[in-house]
Amino acid sequence: MEFPDLGSQCAFLDCKQLDFLPVECNKCKLLFCTNHSVDYQHNCSQLNKVSHIVEWNEASGSPKSYKCFLSNCRGRELTPVVCEKCVKQFCLKHRLPHDHSCPSVQKVLTNSLTPKEKVAKIIGKELSKEKPSGRTGRRSTNTSSKVVEMKLKMKAKGESKVPVIERTYVNVHVADETIPMFFSHEHTIGKIIDLLAKECSLKNENHVTKSPKIRIFDGNNVIIPTDLKLSEVLSSSAYDVIKFGDIFVKYI
Repeated sequence: MEFPDLGSQCAFLDCKQLDFLPVECNKCKLLFCTNHSVDYQHNCSQLNKVSHIVEWNEASGSPKSYKCFLSNCRGRELTPVVCEKCVKQFCLKHRLPHDHSCPSVQKVLTNSLTPKEKVAKIIGKELSKEKPSGRTGRRSTNTSSKVVEMKLKMKAKGESKVPVIERTYVNVHVADETIPMFFSHEHTIGKIIDLLAKECSLKNENHVTKSPKIRIFDGNNVIIPTDLKLSEVLSSSAYDVIKFGDIFVKYI
């Protein structure tokens, strides 16, 4: 019983053998038997279009190695390594376009424009290289505020056990120093005073009747009661204290 649709004849003219598992050549895309599946075995028509530098084994009539196209490279490969852009043979080290200065890559680099050049081409004039001085609107102000907040967060000291979601960052002014710190918004002002005394090495005798007391003041020099939580202070219009703002520590 014959199977006329099964397999394919080898495309090599000197063979024409019927092969049930033909192999497609990745260069000319024709089907060949296993004996002629490699490009040089069937004198592939595409070999002439590729700049191979091949060293042949005269005894077997097959290529011994494929030399890299770059004149200053001695690399050789046992199988063809061809650049799809310039269609030249290279070693594995120089196979990628940018590794052998492929003309296609150079053309892309030459034709590419920077974003500023593209805008200039569209609007018909070159963009000013000078940066505007002073304020540039609400967006600039917001960006500046974000930068200040980020720097404060990076430098702030505080109890590591305080969850990030509970942290309130402020600049603490003590004498002539400004110390970035964070506290839990659940802490009372009294608790914050104790933490500040420890962190800033302040003499804390708030429990002693006749000794000077450490107190926290807002931006309007108003004393903040020690029994209030920080969250209550922040939400109250009676005190000039905001997140990423300032508090002042003094003895009274």
